[in-house]
Amino acid sequence: KTLMKIGYTLNSAMADIIDNSMAAGASFVNIYSPPGRSEPYISILDDGCGMNAAELTQNMRIGCKDPSEDRSGGDLGRFGSGMKTASFSQARRLTVISRKKGYPITAARWDIDRIEETNSWSLEVFEEAELNEIEEMSAEFPRDSGTQIIWSNLTCIDKGSHAQDQDIELSSSLSE
Repeated sequence: KTLMKIGYTLNSAMADIIDNSMAAGASFVNIYSPPGRSEPYISILDDGCGMNAAELTQNMRIGCKDPSEDRSGGDLGRFGSGMKTASFSQARRLTVISRKKGYPITAARWDIDRIEETNSWSLEVFEEAELNEIEEMSAEFPRDSGTQIIWSNLTCIDKGSHAQDQDIELSSSLSE
């Protein structure tokens, strides 16, 4: 819950994720939120270098980097918390799907509701055969390498609105 109160706006949270995509060498970043859903979500898909299963698991840890380590010039992440804090400031569920060239596709999820129910910080890691259970996975997922960040159970829009009202609110926020 603390991570949800860091002070990101929707736009600054998106910018943090896009910065990660650029640092990963992405040539495109596709942001979308399909309209008309009773449970909307936001997807951020890139064709950057991606991660293998071990790297994804490491990057899903809160504070996964030593701030004193040397970084490449384009790497903006000093503490390894940006993806998680940006995501949790906008949603209660963060799903990351990634593929590094030469490795199988992999996915992991943090779900705040699940953490509260189980009273355990247990990262959900998907086996390759379970990926079809991730309904929000993009049909456009890059063949060689890339990463998709999915924010669901959104906190950045009013709950209880009709899908059309949520679509208008989300569209307005995304275009700011």
